[in-house]
Amino acid sequence: MTLWLLVGLVCLLAVLLLLQPLVARTPERIAGDDRARRIYRDQLTELERDHAAGLISGPDHDAARLEIERRILATGDEPPARARRGLRLAAVVMVLLVPAASLLLYGGYFGSPDRADGQHAERREAPDRSLADLEARTRDAPDDAEAWVALGYAALGAGMPERAVTALRRAESLTPEDPAVLSALGVALVNLEDGRVGDTSESLFRRTLSLNPLDPVARFHLGLAAYQREDRAAALRIWRALAADTPADAPWRSELDERISIASREQVDGVHERVVAMVEGLADRLEQEPDDPDGWARLGRSYMVLGRRKEGLEAYAKASELAPDRIDILSARVRALHPLETPDTALPAELRPLVGRLLELDPALPLALWYAGMIARTDGETGRARQYWSRLLKTMPPDEPARAVLQREIGKLGGE
Repeated sequence: MTLWLLVGLVCLLAVLLLLQPLVARTPERIAGDDRARRIYRDQLTELERDHAAGLISGPDHDAARLEIERRILATGDEPPARARRGLRLAAVVMVLLVPAASLLLYGGYFGSPDRADGQHAERREAPDRSLADLEARTRDAPDDAEAWVALGYAALGAGMPERAVTALRRAESLTPEDPAVLSALGVALVNLEDGRVGDTSESLFRRTLSLNPLDPVARFHLGLAAYQREDRAAALRIWRALAADTPADAPWRSELDERISIASREQVDGVHERVVAMVEGLADRLEQEPDDPDGWARLGRSYMVLGRRKEGLEAYAKASELAPDRIDILSARVRALHPLETPDTALPAELRPLVGRLLELDPALPLALWYAGMIARTDGETGRARQYWSRLLKTMPPDEPARAVLQREIGKLGGE
């Protein structure tokens, strides 16, 4: 008996140490909030730059901005009193439940060093006796919310979600504004539905967050609900926000990180599959309606992005055949044939007539002047290469970064 008292005291001390960060706002945590706010403001600035540059769409921009602003607000003042009470209640429940459950499961159910193997039946009966005691307590005090919560937790820990739901529903009716009870009932329903976050449990988790926006259980399960609806983007937004607020040594951190990793991979795969499907749909349409130069150019660009270069060049060729005077389409085909960063040691045969046509359409076109100089240098005509590139140099503003590169290339030509 003395041994188990000592074990219980050690468990209690360990839980108290682990829960201290949940119920105290230390100077280090306040300083961390200040650092977090600076990071989030930098993220807002970067987000606005990407939006202005057209790198992020309007809906994605709005959603990302709302999420960052929510995080900034979350690092502001202390949580509201009701949220703090919820955290402290959760702490109290954990302080009482974890040591008790540890003693119950190890000492009374799974066994102990001083028990003989012949006592399996007695160990199997221990959880039933504990539940029976808790049920007796609820009969003696039917309006005691804490008694119903304790019974709900015990039933949940014993793998009896039906009994847990019944007990926690009674607790909810007695304390409908208690976020810890709402969250526990939501978890019990998820267990009852084999891991699915149904409409009722999702509603409970949303009510939990309306009372305690910091509740990690509710936030995790709302992300899980989005994931199960195959809304990977929403799930990732919720889980990444939770991860930003979760200490590295939190017990649930590893599972959260794994969920984020899986959802991220699936989101990338899903986007790729949708892109491929859209590209194939565009190709099918162009086979039926081939007189669409813009469509062929779009298909060529899509194939190039997917790494299907041969098909991309064929699509660009069809586009330029349909619109031989379109500078934008001819320029896109030139860049696809020979990207700007590619060495000029092996120029495609189709490149020369295309560049010549571009110069006919616009003798001052920078892209055409660059490629014309490259072709001339490859042919050994350094004088002509210098002429093309000198004309290109005059079109560049003094602070243009590419100007220095072009001047070096002209210098390599020698002569004047």
